[in-house]
Amino acid sequence: MVETDQEHMHKSTMAMVDYKAVTFTLAGKDYGVDIMSVREISRGGRFTYVPNTPHFVRGVYNLRGEIIPIVDLRQFFGLPVHKDEKVEGILICRVKNTTLGLVVDSIEKVVGIDRRDIQPAHPMFAEINIQYIEGIIDREDRLYVLLNIHQIFGIAKDLMDDELAKEEAHEEEVAAVPAPAQPEPTASTPTPSTPATPTSQPTSQSFVKTPEVIEPFVAVEQEIPASVQVEPDAQTQALLDMLNNMPEPNADILIQPDIEDLLSDGKHHTRRVTFKGDERGWEQLVADLADLISFRVTHINENWIAQRANEYLDKGKSLELNEEDDALRFLKGFFSAKTGQLWSKEMMDELNDHLSPQEKGIYHIWNPGCATGHESYSVLGTVLVNGVSNTPKVYAQDIDLILASQAPHLTFESHELPENFDMLMTESTQGLQFKNEYKNFIIFEYADVVNVQNFPGINLIVARDILSYLTEDEIQNFLEVANNGAEIGTVMVLGDHEELHDQKWKPVDSQYLSIYKKIE
Repeated sequence: MVETDQEHMHKSTMAMVDYKAVTFTLAGKDYGVDIMSVREISRGGRFTYVPNTPHFVRGVYNLRGEIIPIVDLRQFFGLPVHKDEKVEGILICRVKNTTLGLVVDSIEKVVGIDRRDIQPAHPMFAEINIQYIEGIIDREDRLYVLLNIHQIFGIAKDLMDDELAKEEAHEEEVAAVPAPAQPEPTASTPTPSTPATPTSQPTSQSFVKTPEVIEPFVAVEQEIPASVQVEPDAQTQALLDMLNNMPEPNADILIQPDIEDLLSDGKHHTRRVTFKGDERGWEQLVADLADLISFRVTHINENWIAQRANEYLDKGKSLELNEEDDALRFLKGFFSAKTGQLWSKEMMDELNDHLSPQEKGIYHIWNPGCATGHESYSVLGTVLVNGVSNTPKVYAQDIDLILASQAPHLTFESHELPENFDMLMTESTQGLQFKNEYKNFIIFEYADVVNVQNFPGINLIVARDILSYLTEDEIQNFLEVANNGAEIGTVMVLGDHEELHDQKWKPVDSQYLSIYKKIE
């Protein structure tokens, strides 16, 4: 029986998506890897050269203290690469205990796939060895080659290990060559006294090396030969400083007037709002918000939620939330001002008033939940326009891979720009964008705040509304990272209706932002 278009469309919509791939391009062809193996993504970067490595290893990269090898997939597969071409996309992938950065031409999007639609690999579909291909998928009139990331990691690691083994063997051969014979001493040349060598032990023993277990890329600590050193330009120097010279906390920060004020005996008390309904109604409301839109009612936001629920009860409205729209309607007015937009001048000025200037080094800004990137650019602009630091660096993170990928290309209209932002902009075909020398101060990353373990040297944290999507345990993990990484005087900006109850952070009187400062 012939299948009608309507039946085919119905079947298509019923297709199960049980595999997601991060897609990218290599030499004009479309490829993809399992999203479960992709830890983060990065838009270019500066790598440290490492001698005696395979040709496809571009160098190593310092990812917040973790040194990872960077493999150029184009060179790994023998595809054409222009030497002057800038690195456009890096996939930070992890398989078991191995992490590699994979250089590709450009990162595209995430594609949902029904595993049953994946076709077997065939050499005619790609210019690479079939052993690296997991399968072929046809989506939106584009043919994607799905790569077997486990196979790539295994081969790459073996080749790198082989290169290290060759280098070690060469060093042992050089060391084993006896030194040239010394001339016989003459009467005018005194002979230095030398301890006798025991006859029971051969002299060649001194040249034998004890085998050592050497991790890949130990050579990164070696000094780079002058012949391959490249003098960095002004833009890349800032990134090099960030990677290799993480500043120590400034001991003089405690004498700054605003910090002394924070260390006073004054305490901040927040009146707790009591829910007027019964316990069962409260529990159902909390569960509905979590189930419908993943919103978590915790100590961070329960005052606002209780107040809002009481308003519903006072007006005779039902607290039963059945659909996503019901939950969003209930939360109307909760989310912070200027979400998804550049901040107002008043917001930026207020933030600037509470920032602690740093005389030297990198000014580290952590922006989890960066979403479209508007917030990241707002914070960067605040720092640049007001001259808080000579070298800011914004770590902008989000669990939405597409948003994190698109944020570097964000454009603006002239009427959106706050005062003095025009000096940071350049004209593009799509609209106004931050100039590259400023845009490079932001690292947009695909990362989940829940999995962040360590973040040293934080000077500013901007996490508006993100904590309202975390459980109590996840909030505690976030605060542990913030407490361990932040210096005294570090500013934290939360959502307009979020409250932080932590003795190490004190709320600051503010009108446009919810600001806290670290006091211990």
